[in-house]
Amino acid sequence: MEFVDYYAALNLPKNAQIKDVRKAFDDFMENPSPDRFERCTKAYGILINPYKRARYNKTFGHLMVIEASPQEYPNAIHYRLNSIQPYASLQALIEKFKNWISDKYDFDWSEAQLANYSYHLQHNGENFRLVFRFPGSADLEKFSQFLLAHKLIKV
Repeated sequence: MEFVDYYAALNLPKNAQIKDVRKAFDDFMENPSPDRFERCTKAYGILINPYKRARYNKTFGHLMVIEASPQEYPNAIHYRLNSIQPYASLQALIEKFKNWISDKYDFDWSEAQLANYSYHLQHNGENFRLVFRFPGSADLEKFSQFLLAHKLIKV
């Protein structure tokens, strides 16, 4: 599942108020960019509606991004991969993520997804990005500490 940070689409922090969303969208509409138009209008439609926003925030959860240059997810916690073989290492991190959840909660992967855990691996040539989603910030922090302690990622 791919993750879209609608707050980032409008250059907003995750705790932005409704008035901030309106202002950011108005600023965007003064000089709209065709390549961002669809994403920004969708972001506005979701973030301006309190019910849709609450559902999005619950679904979006808390993200950890492991990549070389964090750009698309400014509201996520970012780490660098500590490896010279990025693709194989990211695949291994996915397995560690699944095992960590299984060990902690005795979930199989389908149960973990229902609990709002997921990941998305992207690669474009030599650029790789792995995004982990957690339902709560405490689990994100614990998994981060686990990976840092095993020197699999670095700040």
